[in-house]
Amino acid sequence: MHLASELESFPYPFKEVVYRYSNNSTPLDLSNSVEITPHYKEEIKP
Repeated sequence: MHLASELESFPYPFKEVVYRYSNNSTPLDLSNSVEITPHYKEEIKP
């Protein structure tokens, strides 16, 4: 999974969200959670 290596560069709160999606949903739903990445990055940036 190339996604796992990319998660290492993401903020921890976002990683938690992704793991929740992957644990409680199908892999297809995981793609939906990835779409929130830009929003998360904007919120975390000062």
